[in-house]
Amino acid sequence: MKDPKFVHLRVHTAYSLAEGAIMLPTLIHKLHDMGVPAVAVTDSSNMFGGKAFSKYASDEGIKPIMGCQFLLRNADSDDLMRSKGKEQEPDKIVLLVMNAEGYGNIMKLMKRFYLDNTEKGWAPQLTLQNLEDFNAGLIALTAGAEGTVGRLLLENRKQEAEDFTLKLKEIFQDRLYMEISRIGTEKERLTEEAFIDLAYKYDIPPVATNEVFFLDEDMYEAHDALVCIS
Repeated sequence: MKDPKFVHLRVHTAYSLAEGAIMLPTLIHKLHDMGVPAVAVTDSSNMFGGKAFSKYASDEGIKPIMGCQFLLRNADSDDLMRSKGKEQEPDKIVLLVMNAEGYGNIMKLMKRFYLDNTEKGWAPQLTLQNLEDFNAGLIALTAGAEGTVGRLLLENRKQEAEDFTLKLKEIFQDRLYMEISRIGTEKERLTEEAFIDLAYKYDIPPVATNEVFFLDEDMYEAHDALVCIS
C-alpha cells in the first residue's frame, strides 16, 4: 500500500440526503486504489449507511470509522435578546465512534436527536445536556467554522467562544479535537488563527479535515445539480 498523506474524517455519502453524491462501494474502491488505510463517514444527521459501510470497508482492508455530523442547539434561541423571538439556526458538531460503548451512545444520541428535542417545535438537534449524558466512547470534532466555536468567533464573541471550548473539553476531555479546514472559504480564513490559539492554550489537538461531498472534479456539476434540486 502507498504511504497515505491524509485520512478523511468528514466524508458525506449519498446517505447525506440531497447533499452527498458518493456511493459507498465507489468510495471504498477508490480509497483502496489510493492506498488509504482508514476513512470516517459522517453523514448529515443519520447513520443509514453504517452497516454497508462497515462491510464494504472491511472487505477491502480499510478501517471503517463510523460517525455522524449532528446539529447542535444554538443557545441564542433561548436568549430573547439575541434571538429576537426567532429560532436560531443550529450549529454543527461531528462525533466519531471509538468503541462499542461509543456506538451505543451515538445510537442513544440519535434517538434524542429525532424524538426527544422536538417538543418545542425545534428542528432535530442535540443539546449540550445530551452530550454530557452520552459522550463516553465518542470523539468530538468542533466542526470548524460551522461549529459553535466558529460561529461565536465570526460574531466577534471571543470570550463566549473560549468558554464554549472549555465546556466541550470538560465533556469530552482528551477526546476533543479542534477542527481546521482549508477549502478556501472566507470563514475559514477568519477563524483559523483563533482555532490554533485555543488549541494550544487548552491543549486540544488540532485536526485537519476536508468536508467531502463528491469524489472528484468530474462530479462537481452533478453535485451542484443535486444541491439545486434540494
